Amino acid sequence: MRWLEGALGALGVVLVVLTLWRERRLLAVAIAAFAAEIVVRGGASVTLALYGAGLLTLGELASLSLSLRAVARVERAVLVRRCAALALVAVGALAVGALVALASHAAVRGGLAAGAAGVAATVAAVGLVAVLARSRGT
Repeated sequence: MRWLEGALGALGVVLVVLTLWRERRLLAVAIAAFAAEIVVRGGASVTLALYGAGLLTLGELASLSLSLRAVARVERAVLVRRCAALALVAVGALAVGALVALASHAAVRGGLAAGAAGVAATVAAVGLVAVLARSRGT
């Protein structure tokens, strides 16, 4: 399985390079390759929270890099604000990932009702992400 981890990681790197060089649409595939590497490797949930924050930061940095190509000049204040926002997003993703990792280890009693509440919360969280992504125009 070690070779598969290496192959997926290398594929992710190549796709990120291609994304930054030519093809913007490959970014999602690159991040999926890195995510597949994590799944193959396995690991603790805290490690997965770190990887998740890292992948989000990778995607945001690549997107920022691609968007800066379209403009001739970028004001320093705008770039500082965007980088600060990116840092906040990364820290927020890490915090949420760590919270989820901690919650996944908590002993929960309640049977079917607790399971249904968990499913409803997951669907609500994914729906919220979809609404926020749509309002951002991505």
